[in-house]
Amino acid sequence: MNNYTYYNIQNIIFNIQGSFKGGKDMSMNEREMESILIQSASLSQVLNSNDHVFNQFNRFKISEGLEYSASPVAYVFFTKPDLNFSNENLAGNNFLRNLSRTTYGLEIMRNLTCTPFHGIGNVGQGFMKILTNMAENFDNMDNSLRTDTFVETFRGYKMQLPVDDIDSTTAGNFSISFTEIMGIPLTLLHKAWIDYIIGLRVGRLEPDDIYKKNRIIDYMCSVFYIELAPDGRTIEYFSKYTGVFPTNIPYSSFSWNIGEGKTKKLSIQYAYTYKEDLDPEILKDFEEVTRSEGRGNSDAPYRLKYNWASGVGIDINRSILYFG
Repeated sequence: MNNYTYYNIQNIIFNIQGSFKGGKDMSMNEREMESILIQSASLSQVLNSNDHVFNQFNRFKISEGLEYSASPVAYVFFTKPDLNFSNENLAGNNFLRNLSRTTYGLEIMRNLTCTPFHGIGNVGQGFMKILTNMAENFDNMDNSLRTDTFVETFRGYKMQLPVDDIDSTTAGNFSISFTEIMGIPLTLLHKAWIDYIIGLRVGRLEPDDIYKKNRIIDYMCSVFYIELAPDGRTIEYFSKYTGVFPTNIPYSSFSWNIGEGKTKKLSIQYAYTYKEDLDPEILKDFEEVTRSEGRGNSDAPYRLKYNWASGVGIDINRSILYFG
């Protein structure tokens, strides 16, 4: 694990700060990446000039290499909820109180709130970076039209008409698989999140006064899913889930079999209130969140050997996602 101590590894995972320099070993990878990016740019130009795909028939179904393949680069971004970790609430939950007694526990809790607490003044208001880092997949949901039969003749001929797509855009669920790491931060984070939700529901915990006054739910967040082209920068597809919260704590991943040494995989279910896809306003919403992050420079070249980035940004006009 290089020369990092255990604590440094955890700190890097949470904050995406610092840089990883591959040195001389990365020179060949950099050349390969540059070649891939050039090919990707050429492919984009070919695609833009191939208007015959729209205006002519491909009689013999000859492949021209323009098929859309599964993207090698996609990101799931969770915004932070704003859980109320006041001293009164910490006193009302044994797990949260115990978590707040260590620096490591406070780092986990800092990812779940936008409000200073327990002597921590700078908690940030951006993304839960650890969830972006550890996510291994994302099961995006389809939109489907609901139809109904409005007309029927005496002999039984029927006519279907579309109604709306509300059933597939509201009150749904999705799941994400994560890789757990030492110190089980993902499990602890979701345990704290769900404990807070339950505490609120049964009256043992209370939200901040501003949320009570404005009737806002503080434990929900938004999730942005962004899929990039092979160049690792150009945005191809994006969606947003609003009103997201977890519905399970993955304790089943801690089952044991003798001789087992495999990595712990977590499958976590989330519920959401509303889903939207490919609406330009989604990118504007994403940009609003990135303003609290160090957004770097959208014109900076693709740097393969610098892996860790402190922030993320978006260039809406050019449809580019970048880290810096």
